[in-house]
Amino acid sequence: MKSVSTQLREASGESWGSLVENTFVAQMADGSLPLDSFRFYIEQNLLYLPRYSRMLGFAVANSQDLRYLGRFQRALKQIMEVEVPANERLLADVIHRGAASLGGTTAGTACVDYGNFLVATAATCSSNDVIAAMLPCAWSYADIAARYGAVAPHPIYEQWLGVFGGDDYQTYIEGLISEVDALFGDTPLPDLDRLKSIFATGVRMETAFWAAAMNIERPGGR
Repeated sequence: MKSVSTQLREASGESWGSLVENTFVAQMADGSLPLDSFRFYIEQNLLYLPRYSRMLGFAVANSQDLRYLGRFQRALKQIMEVEVPANERLLADVIHRGAASLGGTTAGTACVDYGNFLVATAATCSSNDVIAAMLPCAWSYADIAARYGAVAPHPIYEQWLGVFGGDDYQTYIEGLISEVDALFGDTPLPDLDRLKSIFATGVRMETAFWAAAMNIERPGGR
C-alpha cells in the first residue's frame, strides 16, 4: 500500500508539477530571473516565514501527543535557525548587488492568504491537518532544488538552490516525510480525504505565492 505522503502528493495531480516547475524557479535555475524580482520574492518570503512559524507555534501549543509536539518543534527550529537566516543573507546580498525595491516590504495578497490559511488550520484543526497544510511548502522546496540541481549561472540563485538542494535540507525532508508517514499510520478513508484536500489547498497557495513573486503582485495591485 502506498504511503500517506505519496497519496497526498498524487492526489494533487498536475498541480504538483505546476508548482515545482513554475516560471520563477525555472528562471532562477537558468540565471535569467531579474534580480529585482528575486528581491521582491525574498522580501515576501521574510514576511511569510513568521506566519508559517506562528502556525507551528499554535501546533506545538495544541499538541496532545509528544510525537507531534516534537515534529512541530523541529520544524520551527528549521525555520528560525536555518531558513530565516538564509533568506536574510540572500536579501542583504541581492541589495548589495543593486537590486531595486519593488514594494515587497508589505505583505501581498498571496502572502497574507497563505499565512491566514496556515494559522487558521493550526488554530482550529487537528495535528494531522496541520501537517498536511505545512507539507507542500517544505517538500516542494526540496523537490525544486533536486530537479534543477545545486548549480546555477548566477551566484545568488546558486545560493538559494544550494540551501534547499544541499545534503542537510534533503536529509531533513527525508526525515520529515518518514516521520509524517509514521504519524499518519492507518488513516481512515474519511480523514485521508480531508488531508488530501488540505494538502491540495497548500499546493495551490504555494503556487500562488510563486506566481505573485513572478508578477510582482504588490498589495492593492501591481
